[in-house]
Amino acid sequence: MRARLLIALLAMVLLPLGLLGWLGAWLVGSQERLVRQSFEELALAQLGDWRETIHAVVVERERRLLGSPELLGALRGDAEALRAYVRKNPLVTALLVLDPEGRLLHPPPFGPRTQQEDDFLLRAKPLLEDRSALVQPVGNPDLEGVDQGKDARDTRGAKDNLDTRSVTWGKDVVPGQQVEQQALAPPRPAPPAEAGPGRGWYVWYHGSDLALLFWQREPGGRVVGAELDRARLIVDLIGRLPAGAGEEPGDRPQAAYALLDARGEVLYRWGPYRPRGGEAPVARMALRAPLTAWQLTVYAPQSSLGGEGVRRTGWLTLGLGLLALALALGGLAWIFYREHTRGLRLAERRVSFVNQVSHELKTPLTNIRMYAELLAERLDEDDTDAGRYLGVVVAEGQRLGRLIDNVLTFGRHQRGALRLRFAPAVADEIVRRAVEGFRPALAERGVEIELALGAPEALGLDADALTQIVDNLLSNVEKYGAQGGRVRVATRQEGARLVLGVADQGPGIPAGDRERVFAPFERLQDALTEGVAGTGIGLAIVRELARLHGGDARVLPSERGAVFEVTLEGRLA
Repeated sequence: MRARLLIALLAMVLLPLGLLGWLGAWLVGSQERLVRQSFEELALAQLGDWRETIHAVVVERERRLLGSPELLGALRGDAEALRAYVRKNPLVTALLVLDPEGRLLHPPPFGPRTQQEDDFLLRAKPLLEDRSALVQPVGNPDLEGVDQGKDARDTRGAKDNLDTRSVTWGKDVVPGQQVEQQALAPPRPAPPAEAGPGRGWYVWYHGSDLALLFWQREPGGRVVGAELDRARLIVDLIGRLPAGAGEEPGDRPQAAYALLDARGEVLYRWGPYRPRGGEAPVARMALRAPLTAWQLTVYAPQSSLGGEGVRRTGWLTLGLGLLALALALGGLAWIFYREHTRGLRLAERRVSFVNQVSHELKTPLTNIRMYAELLAERLDEDDTDAGRYLGVVVAEGQRLGRLIDNVLTFGRHQRGALRLRFAPAVADEIVRRAVEGFRPALAERGVEIELALGAPEALGLDADALTQIVDNLLSNVEKYGAQGGRVRVATRQEGARLVLGVADQGPGIPAGDRERVFAPFERLQDALTEGVAGTGIGLAIVRELARLHGGDARVLPSERGAVFEVTLEGRLA
């Protein structure tokens, strides 16, 4: 009993603590994720500003190349004039000129070329093999330069796809994908008239190096392209970005920002934080066309993200809250356990007192019954009143003896000390003696006893237990079934099994209460049982003694009265 109580109290304490602990851990994690998300949004906003700064450099390159007098003058001249323009312009490494049909005009396909032009033709081989991106119509020139791409947090796949197919102007793209102009893109202000009817960027890779060529189509259909100097472009981009070890402005947390190329290698890093090797970035964003293969990343320590502080504070608060709750629940559980055990100890003392008193009553009660029976034998037969009075004394003594036996048996059962003493005995003789002891009392109530005994062979069983079973069943008939005027007591023997049946013709027991009557201290409440004295343990003792014999006790269905059947697994003598 106490073990079950301790288990229940532990569950009462641990289950709420476990549930609240899980809920608290989920809330701490949610708060940490919320703080990290806020930092990522702030970092993406900053990366977006720097992406526009870098794009402004690209736009500036476009403006410096579009319709510049130097370039227009060189285009009116011969190959030497174009070479002179390249030598004087640090932004350009080579010029490309195609006629309206896409035939190469410069560098000269035939004739002498410089080493720089030979290197360009080698690098631009993919472009020369597929010139359709430059010579085909490009649609609405007013859509030039429109960035139709979206912010991207992860463009790591770009560096894994370094083929050399062309990319048309006007979109954020991944190298290696042919992108078509979207006619429904939102328009921008028209470019300067001298820019020509079409222009854009062609992006490809030579080895693992990014190559950029800005081209424009002249009114006559001729295409002029200028390959940008990658190193000079990187230098100009770095010049627009913050200093390498600069402090974060305002209240921004410490972080490190990096510009990565398509291979994921760092082109430039700035910010006070120095990320560890292999540390993943907090956020990343691809650049706008034509540098969509490059990306900006941001790194930050956990302390700057706020996650470490939130986690430490959250777990500390959660731990203190759970500790306080555990102390409160533990205190309540201890108080409940102490009060419950105090009640159990008090109940045990009361049961012990009743058992001691009952045990002490057995000796004087036995003497009273014995001397009453002796006195009955010596009374004059003519003195009927004295005989009647003495008969009441004997009957009540017997009834009191049965009550005391029930109390002592129930007490031993509660203490786990109820034991049987098996010995060879004839069940019919034991039942007959018990019934004869009840015959006067039942006869006085007008109840006729019918015996149908069929167990004449000796069995190994506890004779006192069988006597107590019969006494309690007949006592139940005396209290509740006497109105029927008849009770049938039957036995039968099935090998080593004894079956005892007691059937009365009283009010009976409802089907829903046939198990309930065997519970200790349980009494059915109806008009027939009101005012009937009883302890409520007789039938409980019947079932317990039967089960100690390896059998059971039950109430059988019947049309009238109550029918009890008790089975005992005896031992063959």
